[in-house]
Amino acid sequence: MDPQLRVRFLVNPLAGLSLGRPRPYGLIERILMRSDWDFDIRILRKRGDGEREGRRAVEEGLDLVIGVGGDGTLHQIGNALVGSETALGVLPYGSGDAYARALGIPLVPHRALRALLAGAPTALDVGEVEGRVFLSTSGVGLDAQVGQEFEKSPIRGGIPYVGIAAKEFLNYRPVEARIEFDGESRTIRPLLLTIANTNQFGIGAVIAPRARPDDGLLDICVISEVSVLEALIHTPKLFMGAIDQAPHVELFQTREVRVSLERDVPGHLDGEPYSLPRDLVFRVRPKALKVWMPGPAA
Repeated sequence: MDPQLRVRFLVNPLAGLSLGRPRPYGLIERILMRSDWDFDIRILRKRGDGEREGRRAVEEGLDLVIGVGGDGTLHQIGNALVGSETALGVLPYGSGDAYARALGIPLVPHRALRALLAGAPTALDVGEVEGRVFLSTSGVGLDAQVGQEFEKSPIRGGIPYVGIAAKEFLNYRPVEARIEFDGESRTIRPLLLTIANTNQFGIGAVIAPRARPDDGLLDICVISEVSVLEALIHTPKLFMGAIDQAPHVELFQTREVRVSLERDVPGHLDGEPYSLPRDLVFRVRPKALKVWMPGPAA
C-alpha cells in the first residue's frame, strides 16, 4: 500500500475576500475529508510567514505544501521549497493568479481542489535574481511601478489593477538600460522590461506567449515607449496572447541575461514590489522546484 500523502495548506486569509470566492477552510475540509490525504491547515498571519512555514514543512519532510492565495503567497512558499523534495501546490485565491493560469489550474476553488487530488508532482524551472527565485515573472519598469501602487490599494481584483496601470502609464518615464545575453549587448529605453518563466502577468494578460516553465529558458520581453493611441490599439493583444505581434515589442529567449540600469527604478518578483539594484543577473534554474500539477478536474 502506498504511504499516505502528507499535505499542508498555507492560507493567506486576506486573499480572495473581495473576489466573491468562498472562504477556503470549510471547502478544504469538506472535499478532502473523503480523500486519503493526511492534511492540516495553517494560517499566514504576516508577511514572511509563507516562507517560514514552507521551510518548516521541508524540515518536517512533508510531501506537499499547497499555497492558498495569490502569486505573492506562492512566491514566498516557492522560495522555501526550491531545491527540496517537498512539492508546491496551488489553490488560486489571488487577484491575478498568474502562476495558476500558466499551469492550467482551475480558478474555481472546488474544481482546483479536485484537480489537485488527481494530480502528481513534476519538476519545473524557476527564475533567479539576487538570490531570490521567481515562479512567473520579474522585471523593472512600468509593471513594477504598477505593482508597487497596487500594493497600496485597499481594493483588489482586475478592475482596480487596470485603472492603476492606465494612470501609471501616463506618468512613467523610462530609463536607459543595457541588456547582455548570449554574447549580444543592446542599449534600450524600455517602458517595460520583463523576465518571464511563465507566460502570464495575471488577470489573463499574456506577456510572453512562448514562455514555458519546463524549457530551461527565460523569456525577455522589451516594450519600448508607445503613444497613448498605440497603447489603446495594441493592449488587447496582451489579453489575446498576441503581444508579440504588436510594434515596439521584442521577445528573446535565453538562459541568463545581465541588466544594467542608469538609475534606480521599481522592481518586482512575481508581481510583488522588490528593491533591486541597478546591475542585475537573471538566470534560469532548470527543474529546481517540484510542483503538484493538476489532474482532470471534476
